[in-house]
Parts: sequence; C-alpha cells; structure tokens
Amino acid sequence: MPKEIVCFGEMLWDLLPTGKLPGGAPMNVAVHLTYLGERVHLISRLGQDALGQELTSFLQQKGLGLALVQTDATTPTGTVKVNVSDKHEVRYEIVAPAAWDFISYSEEAAQTVSRSHAFVYGSLAARHEVTRQTLREYLTRGNLNVLDVNLRPPFYSQELLEELLSAAHIAKMNHHELAEISAWYGPATDLRESMRFLRQRFNVELLIVTQGENGAMVLQGDHFYEQAGFPVPVQDTIGSGDAFLAYFLHALLQGEGVATALRTACAAGALVATHTGATPQLTEQDLQTFLANQRHLQ
Repeated sequence: MPKEIVCFGEMLWDLLPTGKLPGGAPMNVAVHLTYLGERVHLISRLGQDALGQELTSFLQQKGLGLALVQTDATTPTGTVKVNVSDKHEVRYEIVAPAAWDFISYSEEAAQTVSRSHAFVYGSLAARHEVTRQTLREYLTRGNLNVLDVNLRPPFYSQELLEELLSAAHIAKMNHHELAEISAWYGPATDLRESMRFLRQRFNVELLIVTQGENGAMVLQGDHFYEQAGFPVPVQDTIGSGDAFLAYFLHALLQGEGVATALRTACAAGALVATHTGATPQLTEQDLQTFLANQRHLQ
C-alpha cells in the first residue's frame, strides 16, 4: 500500500561538462520514491525563470506532485557546477543564493507533513536562515523525521548538524561525513564505535552509514547490519546515495526488515551508478535480476 512521504529542500540543475541534469538530493529521493509508487510531496522553491520551468516540466513528467513547490520572482533556480573528473568522488560547487534558500512556511505544507508517514530533509537546504526556520517548524510536525546528511563546505556548521540530528528518527550519512562529525567530539575511533557514539548522543533510532563501493552499515539499537558493496561499472556516482535512501525507506515503510531494506538499497545505489545522472528509472525486474546475479556470483 502506498505511503505518504514529504521531501523537503533543494531542487536544482547539476551542470556537468556534458550538459545539465535535474538534481538536488531531496528531489532525487522524491523521484525515486515516486517510481516506487509512493505518494510523494516535494516542498521546495524555484525561480521564475527558464530553468525553473524546465525543472517543473521534468517533474510533471515523472508524476510528482508539485502543489507545495513555491516560485520566487527575484532569486534564480538553483544550479550546481559538477566536477566528475573522479567518477567515484564527485565534487560540487553550489551556487548561492538560490530560490530554495527562501522556502517559506505554509500551513498547507505543515498539515501535509503532519499526516505523512515520513518527512525527508537534508542539511544542505538549511544553509540559509529563511529555509532553516521553515524546516524547524516542519520538524516539529513530522512523524518519522529522516535526515540525509550532506556536508558541502562552507554550508554547514557543528551547531547546525547537532540541531538537525537531534530532530531525526533516522539519519543517513557517508563514512567521510561520519568521520568528520565524530571528530568534533574527540579522537577518531573505528566506524562502529563512531556510529554507536552518534546514535546514543542524538538518540537516533536508526543510523545508516554508506561506504561507497564497500557497501553500507546500519545501527538499530545495539544491533549492526552490514551489506557488502556490489561491484559495477561506474558511469558516475551522482544520486547513488539518494537512490539508496529512497529504496531503503520504501522497503522499511512497506514492512521489510532492516537487512532486506539494506540489501535492496545497496543494489539500487549500485545500479544508479551505472547510469549518467541521478534519477534513471529502475524497475523491480532490474533489481531482482541484479540481486539474483549477485547471489549466483557469490
């Protein structure tokens, strides 16, 4: 049965050497959840410009509800200059200001968050005080707050991350982000100890750490779940983490166990990396065939 999910934050264009592609972590997660048949609402803001119109058309074609996407008459639609010279470690130059820095509060959006099964938000969207304050309001209404940590210097601080983590029921980050955040509190420890420390400090119910080609790990209570990476020919890793989060959340909300959700999410992230861009549509058959082949190889 479809679940109602709200994704909050940046929607933009990734500017690659080969051309522009739709992007922004919350938008990518929303698109993948829509592919999976969930009822998704995107809360964001676009400029009243050609780029905003193109992004609107793209999302309408994907079947995504845009009733809560605002328009800005003075600030442009967001763009990011993407450096893919290293396909495994993509680098980003995020242009500021952008329309998504000025997402304003609406009671309609707040009510949608209140009735939703999950509220997905990221740390990047909170870089500007206007959007940050709106996010604070919605976090008090969320039933299952899902934080997607996205450390993009200089757009974050320890204080900001502590606030966002404290509001999260589920938090996802990569192993580099885990190491950086853990180092704020003392000498570096191993990955498991760092995960235990953060989960306990911020009372996160479920902590997810992705490790690129090495798979991912989840800590729920005192129990660790691990999934090795799936070797694939990489086109680029743009959006792999977003697909991972969408498929993990979908599986969890549909009643799958953490281990199954983690395996499916790692497979989805790997398959997205075999494509160019963040939102290729993966079918259930694609995933099942891929996982069956992996079992055969083991």
